[in-house]
Amino acid sequence: MKFNIFESFLLQISCKLTILCLTTEIEDMKYLNANYWENFLLRNYSQLKVCELKCYAKHNHILDPDKINQFLTSFWIERRWVFEINVSLVHFLYSTSPYKYVTLV
Repeated sequence: MKFNIFESFLLQISCKLTILCLTTEIEDMKYLNANYWENFLLRNYSQLKVCELKCYAKHNHILDPDKINQFLTSFWIERRWVFEINVSLVHFLYSTSPYKYVTLV
């Protein structure tokens, strides 16, 4: 799905969204624009508690280091939304998820 279509869908939701979970296979790298997400969420969904994005991308859709660093701003850190990259033979998985504290025994 093109990002602008997804964005239009989100803007039509009139409820006070507190959890956003999205899993998609992307062609449109706009899904991974952290600065855009930050501004969009602050403007439209400031009450959001959980933002879990899972974006599968083919190997020709590599996120450059500057784009990765956009997920390290105070917006993402204060909300404890962690950005991860997982690589497989088939695709990259770019994701944000709530930080989970793990106790080792």
